[in-house]
Amino acid sequence: MKKAFDMYYSESDNLITSSPSDRNDIVLMDRAIARSYAPSGRGWLDDAAFQIRTGLDARRLAGLIRRYERLNVVDRHEPSECPHGHIFDPGATECPDCHEPASNARLSGLTRYWVLKQPQEPLFDPTTARRPFNVFISYRHGETGQLAADLYYGLVSRNLNVFLDSSIIPPGVSFERIFLPVASDTSHFVFLASDSYFDSTYCKAELAHALRTARNVIPVPIGGNFHPPNDMPWLNQMNPCLIIGDGQCLSKELEDYLLPVVTQNPAPTNCDHRLNACIYLLQQMGRNELLSRFATSNWLSDIINQGTGPQHWIVAIRQEVGNNTTRLNELCSTLAP
Repeated sequence: MKKAFDMYYSESDNLITSSPSDRNDIVLMDRAIARSYAPSGRGWLDDAAFQIRTGLDARRLAGLIRRYERLNVVDRHEPSECPHGHIFDPGATECPDCHEPASNARLSGLTRYWVLKQPQEPLFDPTTARRPFNVFISYRHGETGQLAADLYYGLVSRNLNVFLDSSIIPPGVSFERIFLPVASDTSHFVFLASDSYFDSTYCKAELAHALRTARNVIPVPIGGNFHPPNDMPWLNQMNPCLIIGDGQCLSKELEDYLLPVVTQNPAPTNCDHRLNACIYLLQQMGRNELLSRFATSNWLSDIINQGTGPQHWIVAIRQEVGNNTTRLNELCSTLAP
């Protein structure tokens, strides 16, 4: 049976199940601990870092940390301090900063928590995930995966059904059949616009299909300004998220901005790019594929059959659609994956 929540740690899931009233604070703890794990050295947090990352007071933190200690997710210890004021692991033989022998050190009086357990990747299988989805998260693998995971866990912990653009696709299952229909149908499409996001034809295809169906598309700039690619210049008319992501983890400011947008179901705030998205998708297809798709649409097949080339097709389709909503709806429907 699926748990009510998906967290970085199964232990956190269990803590929420046993104490539902503590859910919000456990979500904050779960993320802070996961983001501090370091494969080479476990990683650590002290009380001050915990308070900054979670916003919880010292008394509340102490009680929650004890629960994670009992579950062997973190381990408390008091670091040593050398005569020059450097802090280091009490298990070390000397100070790593000044090489003072550990025998000359004393306990620092600080409390530090080693993160013992590696966080799990989001447990998301796109082939078995249930519909309908509230949010689709589109991102470039290897570039903003950590932020995507944070966003995924933050949203599912609030009972939202989230589709994560995971790279887990079983052999023989096509990207077009798994991802593009969901991108077309999901109410809110959040894409993490990192440096190489638009280098991916898959990412652009997901985005185009979300725009083709007029979903609420939310660009999140990563590290700077929003820069649409040359083949999608009309994206300059979109309203990117006001909070810039750093690509590494989900800030409270970004979370506070996104949550109301995806939970209150507002109307799309960006320009209607259905026709632009359709033209982009047309440009990715060859003549034979277009004729096959447009076989039941006389006006579309007539344009392609004129044989004058893609540039003419695009101009002719724009002219034919114009302000004709019926024509636009037919074009959008014909290009459905």
